[in-house]
Amino acid sequence: MPTPFIKFPGGKRNIIESLRGHFPKKYNTYYEPFVGGGAVLFDIEPKKSVINDINKNIANSYKNIKSDVTKVITLLKKYSNEYKSLNEAKKVKYFYNQRDNFNRLIKKEDYGHRNTALLLFLNKTCFNGIYRENSKGEFNVPHGRYVNPKIIDEENLKETSKFLRTTKIESKDFEEIFKKGKKGDFFYIDPPYMPITKTAHFTMYDKSGFGKISQIRLRFAIEEIVKKGCFILFNNSDHPFIRDLYTDNNKLFSSKSFKINIVKANRAVNSKASGRGKINELIITNY
Repeated sequence: MPTPFIKFPGGKRNIIESLRGHFPKKYNTYYEPFVGGGAVLFDIEPKKSVINDINKNIANSYKNIKSDVTKVITLLKKYSNEYKSLNEAKKVKYFYNQRDNFNRLIKKEDYGHRNTALLLFLNKTCFNGIYRENSKGEFNVPHGRYVNPKIIDEENLKETSKFLRTTKIESKDFEEIFKKGKKGDFFYIDPPYMPITKTAHFTMYDKSGFGKISQIRLRFAIEEIVKKGCFILFNNSDHPFIRDLYTDNNKLFSSKSFKINIVKANRAVNSKASGRGKINELIITNY
């Protein structure tokens, strides 16, 4: 069974056991409009799936691993061997050179296999293994200074490539993906979270961000697929604004009776150790 090949802000590996208890017993096509690292996708291993990420670097990493994983592995081995042969000072310089190369590819809208190999290299060697962009769409996470990072997992990449053969991969606005849903389909919905503090920036995995207006747009999209008879499982931070959108008291929406569950999750993306720990997350379903 493949596992996520990239670490992503808000990844679900730490609450996957809690999520399993909420998966529907039967469904037709599996949809994930905000795939990110794909922890739930790889855990469920659906026979028929459609995944999407608005971030083209992320979406195309799935496409490139699916189409030619050998090319990605060859490039990644090159970066890994070059990096690990250097002393600490030269490793830092090498990292920032490759980060510049990655950002140049983004500027040229080159999302090919080199883009994916650089994405994986940077993800394994940057601070805290996170993905973050500035307002220009540039990857801006600093060097991580790991002693011996595991930059490449060749076997997992090959297994991922095999698994993705039956998966359709998109990079569109989430509303376009929701329009595809039909009765009996299952949507796992894991958008960028509402920040629970003024210093939390869960939204900046992509330059476009994901604020209150986006959360309301998402709620309207969920309204439509619920009417079609789709199953939805939705994750977000335990924020009053999010709770209000999915309670029966909200008069904007006709669909009612969402079940709101709370799970404790590790917060590990804060730069300060004091800002990490267990926080509440919401698991919302319509079944």
